[in-house]
Amino acid sequence: MPDLLQFTDHVVLITGGATGIGRAGALAFARQGATLSSEDDRAAVTIDLLEADGGRGLLVKADVSNAESVRDLVDETTATAWTPPGTTPGFFLLPSRSTK
Repeated sequence: MPDLLQFTDHVVLITGGATGIGRAGALAFARQGATLSSEDDRAAVTIDLLEADGGRGLLVKADVSNAESVRDLVDETTATAWTPPGTTPGFFLLPSRSTK
């Protein structure tokens, strides 16, 4: 049975990954092998923390209040995040703000 908490070869896109629950989530996924993508300029500190611990991170500037910018964020994330040959990548989007 696969380890459901293992995210190696998966990309997690977290909006608002700079502080609070966004940062905590980013670091937790990174500890489980995920590559983190975040749109928040301030998330550079989070990415530095996870890379110092052996994780991978990607910072993509985007305005999450703009649909076109979000599409670009997802496109750039999927185009840039590395996936080993022969694997099936997973992609998870975890908004940190209410979408109502």
